[in-house]
Amino acid sequence: MERVLVTGANGIIGAALRRLLLADDATTSVFAVHSPAIGESERAFDLRDGDSIRTLVSATRPDVVIHLAGLTGPGCEVSPQDAFQINVEGTRRLAMAALEEGVRRFVFASSAAVYGDLANRPAREDDPLAGRSVYARSKAEAEQALSEVALSSGAMSSISGRIFNVVDLNSRLSLFSRLFASAREGNDEVVLRGLDSFVRDYVRSIDVARGLLDLARIRPPRQNDVTNIGTGVATSNRMLIEMMTKRVAVRHRLDAKDLGSYSVADTSHFRALVGYELPPLPGLLASEAPMESLFRVDA
Repeated sequence: MERVLVTGANGIIGAALRRLLLADDATTSVFAVHSPAIGESERAFDLRDGDSIRTLVSATRPDVVIHLAGLTGPGCEVSPQDAFQINVEGTRRLAMAALEEGVRRFVFASSAAVYGDLANRPAREDDPLAGRSVYARSKAEAEQALSEVALSSGAMSSISGRIFNVVDLNSRLSLFSRLFASAREGNDEVVLRGLDSFVRDYVRSIDVARGLLDLARIRPPRQNDVTNIGTGVATSNRMLIEMMTKRVAVRHRLDAKDLGSYSVADTSHFRALVGYELPPLPGLLASEAPMESLFRVDA
């Protein structure tokens, strides 16, 4: 039976991945969290503490590590030092511990933020990394740290999944989620950074979780690899508002400045690796299913 260690298991993607793994009879899973562990299935650890990481990996002896834990965007900007220690050095420490314990496959949750803005075309994995935020730089450096560890030995393969804009109704990080919450709860209007000029690639948390799990299970063509995790479908703010208005009373207003931005995945490499495409948001919203049912972790 395959043993899978998931770090950051209490996050949005972690919750979806937990659901998938607990339903899989061929897998034994261990869920690691930064906050105090709750229940026998969880273990607490600290990415800033090498001893904590080594203890976690040696005690669980996984075949596969899916590394979701890390400091998110706002936290990185507040404390760049913590971003480096947790996202970069923490990933390096975990990869080293995994290598030492004989882990065969290490999957890292990176971010599309590493690309920055590419004007009006989908991002390819071989594009220059031009992300300017502390978060983007920390993810790019973490990818490099993982690559160095994986390539230092032929015993463990690794892959970094550059995740695009995650949609989950329990998260307020996505514009889609904020718009839905505003409509449902009667909150203040959501500020939009442009209509046609602001474009994103929206992907459900459950689909990201499935993608990461399948990346953990494929036969890797390379010792270290990177791949986009998105749908490849460009959705502008105008398109998003029009689609959502058919279902809920969207509350929004435009920013005085049109701050255009474009972040869409080229999904050809992901499709070559796992053999399928992730479902795009426009197609999901065009169905007649209730909004909440489209984004459940068991959807």
